[in-house]
Amino acid sequence: MADIAILQARLARYPLEDQYNCDETGLFWKMVPDRALSTVPVPGHKKEKVRITVHHCVNATGSHKLQPWIIGRYQRPRCFAAAGVQIERLDCTYRANKKSWMTGPIMLQWLRWFDSQMSGRRVVLVMDNFSAHETAVNELDTLPAEYGLRNTEVVWLPPNTTSKSQPLDQGIIATFKACYRRHWLRYMADEVEEERDPLKTMNLLKAIRFVIRAWHEVSTQTITNCWNHSAIALQAQPYMQQQSTLPAQASEALALLEQQLQGLQQQQVIRQRMSIQQLLYVPEEDVVDNLDDLAEQIAQQFEPIPPEESDQEEVEQLPRIHASQALKLLRQLRLHEEQSDDCNSSWLQSLDKYEKVVQQRAVVGLQQQEISLYFGAG
Repeated sequence: MADIAILQARLARYPLEDQYNCDETGLFWKMVPDRALSTVPVPGHKKEKVRITVHHCVNATGSHKLQPWIIGRYQRPRCFAAAGVQIERLDCTYRANKKSWMTGPIMLQWLRWFDSQMSGRRVVLVMDNFSAHETAVNELDTLPAEYGLRNTEVVWLPPNTTSKSQPLDQGIIATFKACYRRHWLRYMADEVEEERDPLKTMNLLKAIRFVIRAWHEVSTQTITNCWNHSAIALQAQPYMQQQSTLPAQASEALALLEQQLQGLQQQQVIRQRMSIQQLLYVPEEDVVDNLDDLAEQIAQQFEPIPPEESDQEEVEQLPRIHASQALKLLRQLRLHEEQSDDCNSSWLQSLDKYEKVVQQRAVVGLQQQEISLYFGAG
């Protein structure tokens, strides 16, 4: 407790909005919630545990939730090119290595990026002593002051206390995972309804969309409650009673997950359904150090990153959606909303705003086409 008290004293120098915590979690992005598939081979399906690492960061008030950094296996996943989507335009940052792990070099990039986001401020960043975190900070410590962090003080959680002291581990990451798996199970059910195999149609682009959506859904209230529940909070508030280990938002997401699992079981998509606990808490998703992992992390820093998946991976080529098509779809959406009993005028306003953007793009595209034709004719 003495170490926690020292950490609290350092945090007390900063306003709550300037106190940040970051951490990462593994995520099996198309894990089937079926205990049979996780233990025995099933014809047509392999054990689906394709993994990414997701790095999260929030401040104590929940007013600043930074975009997630996502670490995959391939530098240029083919599903992005097939969909005509540039990953840089999404609300995330993507990196890659052979094991989809957080490494020292990636963490160093993240720290520099984080520090740049804090320009004009002075903030404190709380981290655990995971090896990639320590490697990155040690690298910064060897550099002259002008090349180090300008806006950020890094402080460490006391060893062997993260389960109680790390705010993200008090239910923020669990809420994110519950939201992600809700989207994944909804996708599974929809694909089965259309007589498609979700394990074949699911790809990393869709998973990243679900990650971004799930992270957006984690509420400010959930973040502040979890921070206050952590051991580092200056006035710790054990808002969660003994019967519950999750914030209210996660409990609501779990109730929806339970309904989805029952639905998938009724559709006979899964045979031996996992419990909610098994679906949410997957030991292999924990990001921890062991000697084998440390040795492999060091080795892979000198190995090339696989550029893209093998040709054996199924990738659907998607046509480019032109402005005229998008406008037709927007008008259908507007009509759907107007015909709904619970029509929301603010959503209609949002559709109007977006329609203007698409119309503007159409005009610009037409002008560029006319210019090209003019010079081509010359």
